[in-house]
Amino acid sequence: MVQMDSPVLLQYLDILLKHGNYTKAAKDLYVSQPYLTQTIKKVEKELGIDIINRKTNPLQLTEAGRIYYQYLNSLETQQEQFL
Repeated sequence: MVQMDSPVLLQYLDILLKHGNYTKAAKDLYVSQPYLTQTIKKVEKELGIDIINRKTNPLQLTEAGRIYYQYLNSLETQQEQFL
C-alpha cells in the first residue's frame, strides 16, 4: 500500500484539484513542483493506476482517482471518529 501519510496525500490532491495544475498547487503547498509531480506519480505507480487525468486542463481525477480520493476521505473520517 502507499507509504505516504494519507492526510498529507489528501491535502495534496485537494490543492491540486483546486488549482488544476501542479505549479500553482506546489506553490500553495510550499513544495517544489517536481516534488509534487513525483509524489503523485509514485502513488500512481504503487497503486498501479492513474489517479490524475493529465489530458484535461484543468487537471482532474480519473474514475479510479475519484474512488481513491473517496477512500482517503473515509480514512480521515474514521480516524477522526476513533480519536
